[in-house]
Amino acid sequence: MTVRHRFRARWLIGALAGGVVATAAAQSPPLLPLPPIPAPTSAPAVPEIIPVSAVSPAIPQVPAIPSIPAPVAVAPAIPAPVAVSPVLPTPPAIPALPPVIIAAPAVPALPPVPAPAKPVALPMLEVSDLPPLVLPDPKPPAKLPAPIAVVPAPLVLPPSTGQVDVPSKVPVIVLSQPKPVLETPKLVVPVIVAKPVVKVEPVAEAPVVPKAIRVTKVEPETDAPVVAKVPTMPPATLPVAPMTEAKASILEAKMSANSVDALASFQMSLTEMKVAYAKVFDYSGHFVRQERVRGKLMPEQTAELRVKAKPRSIAMKFIGPKELLGHELVYVTGRHAEMIRVRPAGNFDAKAFQTVNPTDPRAMVDTRHPITEIGIGAAIDHLEKMTTIERRLRNPMSVSMADFNFVKRPVIRYEIFTERPHALRYAYRTVVYVDKETKLPVRIEAYDQPTVNGAVGGELLEAHSFVNLKFNQGIGEVPFEK
Repeated sequence: MTVRHRFRARWLIGALAGGVVATAAAQSPPLLPLPPIPAPTSAPAVPEIIPVSAVSPAIPQVPAIPSIPAPVAVAPAIPAPVAVSPVLPTPPAIPALPPVIIAAPAVPALPPVPAPAKPVALPMLEVSDLPPLVLPDPKPPAKLPAPIAVVPAPLVLPPSTGQVDVPSKVPVIVLSQPKPVLETPKLVVPVIVAKPVVKVEPVAEAPVVPKAIRVTKVEPETDAPVVAKVPTMPPATLPVAPMTEAKASILEAKMSANSVDALASFQMSLTEMKVAYAKVFDYSGHFVRQERVRGKLMPEQTAELRVKAKPRSIAMKFIGPKELLGHELVYVTGRHAEMIRVRPAGNFDAKAFQTVNPTDPRAMVDTRHPITEIGIGAAIDHLEKMTTIERRLRNPMSVSMADFNFVKRPVIRYEIFTERPHALRYAYRTVVYVDKETKLPVRIEAYDQPTVNGAVGGELLEAHSFVNLKFNQGIGEVPFEK
């Protein structure tokens, strides 16, 4: 920066400072006179004044800056804007419309309002002039018929001896199918009656000999055995002609129709099972099972079974085979935190019960199901779940039915085939025996998928049977307090 520039900058700074001070002085209000300050009573002590030269060195004086005239700001002249309005076209003239005259409809004249009729004066009647009021004799209310108490149909159950305790003898399960009665044709043997032969001798008469009479001697019959001729019977097996395709299709159609009827009957039987079991409060009997565990078919097990519906309580005491004697299981809903009480086999001490999980190995000896899945109610739920799964997956089910005898009781045997394998399938073939009298299942069999070298209908997976059942006998809490 040159000296000229420095000089000019200082001039500008001084000019600006002078303008600011002058503006502030012009805008500040006038000063008011101050009140007189009273004289002090005693002069204060004046401190000693030390000159500045004794403290700081002398500062050389700056030469005065000559005054520079203030610059004049000249604004360029801006021409005034000229307002230019656009030229709009003149709109065409709108023709005048003729006036619209609306004629008011003619209002018909109202008929004159007739004058109100004068009130007619009624004669006053005395109380004595009124006829006496005769009230009819009150009749007693008609008696309503007594309400008819609707009593639901009782559950038809087999007769019982009234004893709650089941026998300890192991039951023997016998399955048989009633044989059809064949009508044998009766053979009619002709009866031959032997009559004695009378020997005819000539009678001597007058010597009149008419024609010659030939007399023949008849030999008496011997006692030879009489042999009856029996007509020959047709052979038992008639020759069967080879089946054509048309006959095979007709036979297949009949079999499918019978399967559809059996499936509908089984579904109806499921509904009857649930209705019948809803009337059962408790029951007792023998539970017999045989199951295939880890590929091996275990021996048959038999236990005394006692079940209560509310609260759901199950007690099992095994009586066979010998290896399971003394083994007991008890389960009561809501007790022991949904755990069960178990006593191991071979220990008959009442204090030997232990609280374990239902799936504990000590509670599941040679079985696939815990005690919570044992009972007629659990069997009904299992069958309903099986059919529901197959129906939801839209898998075909074929059912056949026949009459059987189970432990000398008439039952209906349903055979259910679920041929399409899947992860939730219970079994390839399930056989259910339903008691005709109680409408409850008494035996369930399950078979695996047949193999080439295995059984024709598949290997047995499990079979559960309920024998010697007694319903609604009033089982107390003693069997379940273990």
